[in-house]
Amino acid sequence: MKKSVFLVFVIFSVLISSCVIEDESVCITTLDCGPGQECIDGFCVEDLGGYPDNSTTYSDDAVDNKDVVDETVDETVDEAVDEAVDEAVDEAVDEAVDETVDEAVDETVDETVDEAVDEAVDETVDDMVDEVVVPDEAVDETPDEDTATPLTCSTAGLSCSSNSHCDDGDGTPKCVCDTNYQDGDGNGTCLVNCNLWDCNTSAFGNHCSISGGVATCSCNSFDGYTGTHCDACSYGYHLGGFGLYDNECFEDNCEEATDTWHGWLDFCDYEDCSDTFGHAECSF
Repeated sequence: MKKSVFLVFVIFSVLISSCVIEDESVCITTLDCGPGQECIDGFCVEDLGGYPDNSTTYSDDAVDNKDVVDETVDETVDEAVDEAVDEAVDEAVDEAVDETVDEAVDETVDETVDEAVDEAVDETVDDMVDEVVVPDEAVDETPDEDTATPLTCSTAGLSCSSNSHCDDGDGTPKCVCDTNYQDGDGNGTCLVNCNLWDCNTSAFGNHCSISGGVATCSCNSFDGYTGTHCDACSYGYHLGGFGLYDNECFEDNCEEATDTWHGWLDFCDYEDCSDTFGHAECSF
């Protein structure tokens, strides 16, 4: 009895296993499954239209679905790209148009303002010119060059300073210095020139010059001349005594002092002269 029951149990298990294996066979790819099945997670199951796992072959429905998906993706991508391109182009065009319009407006405004300013200035100048009235008397008082009477010292009314006078010798009245006076610095003041500022120029080496409008003597100090007019002698020198030599300096010693031609002690013999103390003098 027990053997019969065990045998039935075994037969029943085999039948169940065969049914299960027939419905869900082990597979690697969809090719291992029967018609209408696909390989999912290593077992053959009913094909529901999806993509099989670990398989390089698709069912017709799966291929159709994939084509639809690819076509949809492509259309979506194309639409997105076209939309992005259109937006970028629109923005670039709008920006370019805005810049062009702004430049055109600025240029137009500048030209309009310049024209308005120029017109306003012209009108203002014209109005000012129209308001200016030149009297006939002013025109008549302007003498013609050919008929104008030249000015003279008597008609010019110049007031000249001391040591100067009016001179119209060149056709233009002006103040000039009198004879022996000069205005070397051009300040309008006439001072004596070297002729009146006698610098004892007859003596060798002395001369006169105008410096800053003033006559100035330059003395030959090497030969003993000194003073404002170079008519004095330095220490150790003495003016000559007679004739042409009375304004010349000679060394102050007995030889020069008792010389017949220019000595200032010619009444004193040389033997009676003494120059021990730096100047010549008679000892009697």
